[in-house]
Amino acid sequence: WVATWYEDSTLPHWFLNRTMSSASTLATTTCFRLGTGRFYANEGVGCCAGTCTHVWHYAQSVGRLFPALERDTRERVDLGVGFVKETGEIWFRAEFDHSTAVDGQAGTVLRFLREHQMAPDRKFLKRNWPRIRKSVEYLIGFDKGEDGLLKGAQGNTLDAVWYGLSSWLSSLYLAALLAGERMAQTVGDNDFAAQCRTIFTRGQASMDRLYNGEYYFQIKDPAHAGVWGSYNACHIDQVFGQGWAWQVGLPRVLPKEKTDSALKAIWKYNFTPNVGPWREKHKPGRWYAVEGDAGLIICTNPKGETNPFGDANTWQNIYFTETWTGCEHQVAGHMIAEGLLTEGLSVVKAVDDRHDGNLRNPYNEIECSDHYTRAMSAFGPYVALTGFEIDGPAGHLGFTPRLPEIRQKFAWIGAEGWGTYSRTNEGVELTVRHGSLRLRSFRPGLATTGKQVQVGGMTIPHAEVLDPTLVLHFPHEVRVSEGEALRVTPA
Repeated sequence: WVATWYEDSTLPHWFLNRTMSSASTLATTTCFRLGTGRFYANEGVGCCAGTCTHVWHYAQSVGRLFPALERDTRERVDLGVGFVKETGEIWFRAEFDHSTAVDGQAGTVLRFLREHQMAPDRKFLKRNWPRIRKSVEYLIGFDKGEDGLLKGAQGNTLDAVWYGLSSWLSSLYLAALLAGERMAQTVGDNDFAAQCRTIFTRGQASMDRLYNGEYYFQIKDPAHAGVWGSYNACHIDQVFGQGWAWQVGLPRVLPKEKTDSALKAIWKYNFTPNVGPWREKHKPGRWYAVEGDAGLIICTNPKGETNPFGDANTWQNIYFTETWTGCEHQVAGHMIAEGLLTEGLSVVKAVDDRHDGNLRNPYNEIECSDHYTRAMSAFGPYVALTGFEIDGPAGHLGFTPRLPEIRQKFAWIGAEGWGTYSRTNEGVELTVRHGSLRLRSFRPGLATTGKQVQVGGMTIPHAEVLDPTLVLHFPHEVRVSEGEALRVTPA
């Protein structure tokens, strides 16, 4: 695996190192395997118990590296000890805290889809569908009037209850609706799929209310006007729902033009090549980045408002002055997926430079504590840069490499095995180095038309769909065994 990930890859070594390093958190005392086999984790070492949904849903590493572990956790915890069967609520700290975090609830719905996609068959989704559907319905309960925007008391990962209309939280809700629709279609629950699509469509239109011409924001609830929030400020997670959608191959949540504008605003207002001067002006907060460090600030005040965040006295104000690597990786992956390569890679490089081993432990990205789990969002930029997509039960695998070079080689992880993807002028080669691969369709990431597909020297018949997202469809399942390669070359 080390040779496949590092030695055989053409991707920058620093990028490979940063997107993989935080997975070492699984080997620290942040994480435990109980005697029952259940996975249990804090947010960080000795910090914040309960495998917290609103932090762990940022983490993409475990779902990609150890998908069976994540499926088991979804069943035992989020749909097990932490699930309220009467309502569909998922307690955000399982049995440790009987409360709701709407971002964690939405993120866990999206994880249900990811875990299904990383499975070899539909068994996980089918046996859990009644509870998964109930968890989506619980979210819909926060959408009074079903216009696609969350309302009322909205607990979240910033350790506060927000009110009003938040683009951050509602974008996650819209992505969860799309995930609900996709899963419902898979199990044949067409009525619920239609309901999710109807609310989502309204929500897409409603989100225009939360766009100021440059970036997305939060509208105050008049009944809770002084409550802490991001409001007209520029928040790092303002379009998180669209970022999550990229990770699991969902349709667009937010319009491309407005999303790009919002990400560019985050780059303009929140990224600094030197955090020092910022922190001199904003002293409250923890010093995760210091003089000489580059990084993304959680929330800034481009409008220059006197009291931009509502309650000026709340202790959570310190969060907005800080740099959290888990949020940085999240938005970096989103930038890369949208084609903002310079911005996205610069954010990942900033985190890597801060943790290069001179001043900080390369394997310990700190937030609320050591080895903080949100940092495992670092695998998101890897998914985005390789354009990786998978639907294990449907036998689909695909790539859309976003670096401009023709020659590229990197690792992939599927539902039943892993190996390397290689692209040159001569075509694409998909090699299985461990396990196996079943394919009914394949996106080769190769621009030329008229292709020949071979496995083990045998030519495989296929139908080529000529569209901007070129996919090869096979009339029968193609199996690539360990040590074999599937080759796609110009005919």
